[in-house]
Amino acid sequence: MRYKYSLCWRLKTLTLSENLKMIKVSAFSGCSSLTELVIPATVELIYTKAFEGCNALKSVTCLATTPPTAFDQTFSKYDIPLIVPTEAINDYQATSPWNKFAELKTLSGDEPKKCATPTISYHNGKLTFGCETEGVEYRSSITDTDINDYTTQEINLSVTYTIKVYAMKSGCQNSDVATGTLCWIDVDPRKEGITDGVAQVKAMPVLIKSHRGQLTVEGAADDTTVSVYNAAGMEQGSAMSKNGQATISTSLNAGSVAIVKIGKRAVKVVMR
Repeated sequence: MRYKYSLCWRLKTLTLSENLKMIKVSAFSGCSSLTELVIPATVELIYTKAFEGCNALKSVTCLATTPPTAFDQTFSKYDIPLIVPTEAINDYQATSPWNKFAELKTLSGDEPKKCATPTISYHNGKLTFGCETEGVEYRSSITDTDINDYTTQEINLSVTYTIKVYAMKSGCQNSDVATGTLCWIDVDPRKEGITDGVAQVKAMPVLIKSHRGQLTVEGAADDTTVSVYNAAGMEQGSAMSKNGQATISTSLNAGSVAIVKIGKRAVKVVMR
């Protein structure tokens, strides 16, 4: 069954067929008086602009245990709660555009517990994640700014990895994303070169983490000065590494670029 009630400004309530599988393009766009929306469990596809301009909506309830295929412009109002089956919370959180809604609730009306933000640590060539919430699964990604195509004769390598990880558990909201920057700083005596096709660099691994303006550097040698600068080169704070760790509180906002100077080595990171 297909519906087409676009620009029906008098429409306040809506009952959709329980065997409905698809809602077509602009089906209810401009229905400016519609306040509640319940999408049946059978719906598999909602086309773009289906509910565009439905600015009176107070909530959206989707009964499907598998998030229907939808598009960024399927809805134009996302600052409202999305209500879904408890067992489907993680899938909706991981699926766009459903994860754009401001609040996620279960059909029982409860807001699901949120997983604690994971921790990141590095030792002997291995990254390890931890979480205060028991029984979680970890979803992580690692990117390297050196991985690229080049056309120049000389390439300056940063040897820097950006690590992102979040925790998830059935029936819980996904955690916030934890981010770390793993790099290798030169240590004396310096030794580098390529022997038998293997690059040799004497260096020390350092893990940089930030949270709400506080920056932590793990792995630097004791008594190494660690300083933080903003993108304009103004110093935001400094500390000496003790027991392999230095912690610096700054006024830098999340998303801003920080320059972390560890001894003589400078590393660019994004604050979280």
